[in-house]
Amino acid sequence: MKLFILRVRFMVFSSTLFINGLALAETVLEKMPENRSLKTGQVVYVENDGRCEKGMVLRVTGGSKSKGINRRVECVPKPE
Repeated sequence: MKLFILRVRFMVFSSTLFINGLALAETVLEKMPENRSLKTGQVVYVENDGRCEKGMVLRVTGGSKSKGINRRVECVPKPE
C-alpha cells in the first residue's frame, strides 16, 4: 500500500513539473518588463531588441533592491 501511495505522489509531482515547464517555455514577451514587476528570481524571456545575435532572446531574471540582488539580462537561444 505504501508503495502505491509513493507511486501516485511521484506521478502527480512529475505531471505538475511537466505542465509548468510547458507553460513557461513558450512565453516570450514583446518588451522588457517594468522595474519591480518581476519577483526575485523569476525568469522571463523577452524578444531580441538588438542586443543579441539573430535567433536569440533576452532572459531576464528578477532582482531585489532591498536584498541587493540586481536584475540579470543575458542573451540565450530562443526557447522551443
